[in-house]
Amino acid sequence: MPYTTRAEMRALNGLGDSAVFSDADIDAAILIAGETIDDYCGTSFGDLTTPAYESFTCTIDGSGRDRVTLRTDAGVNIMYPRTITSVTIDGVADGVGITYVLRPTGVIVRNTGTFTYDDEGRNIVVAGTAGFTDEPSESIKWAARSLARFWLLSLQSRVPERALQLTTSDGSFEMRAQAGAPGRPSPMPDVNAVLNRNRHGLRVG
Repeated sequence: MPYTTRAEMRALNGLGDSAVFSDADIDAAILIAGETIDDYCGTSFGDLTTPAYESFTCTIDGSGRDRVTLRTDAGVNIMYPRTITSVTIDGVADGVGITYVLRPTGVIVRNTGTFTYDDEGRNIVVAGTAGFTDEPSESIKWAARSLARFWLLSLQSRVPERALQLTTSDGSFEMRAQAGAPGRPSPMPDVNAVLNRNRHGLRVG
């Protein structure tokens, strides 16, 4: 889910000119920022305008037990399940009276019966909602605006955003601040600090 809006981005310094920054570019930057946050933090943070958890549908292997772990097709746990709207086992919807206990790690537990194991696998389909919050905090919204703005300005600049020039009595030196190291999902230390505080596990799919 996006954590900022086009109007909020337009209000930021340097982004008001639609001839330089198109609506399409701004919308793409907002999506990239949201994906970056969710991927790194391991969960989603709700809807910006109307509080709501993120919807999911996953197809997983049965376990032969009363519990399964919700996972994306990439094998990543779906953290903080909030509601289960439907469960289908071997093509048959769960009947009346079946309830589920939802655990933050993505495990769901049936009150009765089992999630049947099938040799072919992928015989369980679960739909529901998940996420750490149903509405993004101010820090998440700020991080999204900062990431989106960084991406947009990088499109227009001829100078690499991570290039730093240092001149001393010994001469001139060029250094590059590196992103992508552990604990540094972005080139911006303040944004990284916010995302590290909000990191909870692996991404919701």
